Amino acid sequence: MARQTESSSAVADFLRAQDRTSASSVRVKIGRTTYNGAEYCQVRDTPRECRAYAEGERTYVVSGFYLLGTLPASFVRDGRTTYVEAPESTRYYIAGWYGQDGAENEFHPLGKMFLLFSGDVETDGGDERTMTVDRMSS
Repeated sequence: MARQTESSSAVADFLRAQDRTSASSVRVKIGRTTYNGAEYCQVRDTPRECRAYAEGERTYVVSGFYLLGTLPASFVRDGRTTYVEAPESTRYYIAGWYGQDGAENEFHPLGKMFLLFSGDVETDGGDERTMTVDRMSS
């Protein structure tokens, strides 16, 4: 059974154990739900078959939030939902998730999770939700 009570520091510790990854503990509030997790940055190798590799880019950076728990209800209702961090106005989208069906594996040992990545997300404003981020020291 997936563990949903893991602390934010456990998430940050898990991510920091991965190669070329930095992470710090956070709590993210979306609607009435607060999610434990981590804000992270990871350097990855560019696959040789990518155009970027042919153009000389050997690494790239992935960064965002790795949050434990069930997907926000607003996303389940409308998969185009974006989340806007207050007061910075940075826009995030759900980039992936795992274990929502209760499945576990070695890559996501802390249970149900989802990723929030920032980016240029087009919206008419009707599908935006506010999120607040409590950046904690880990």
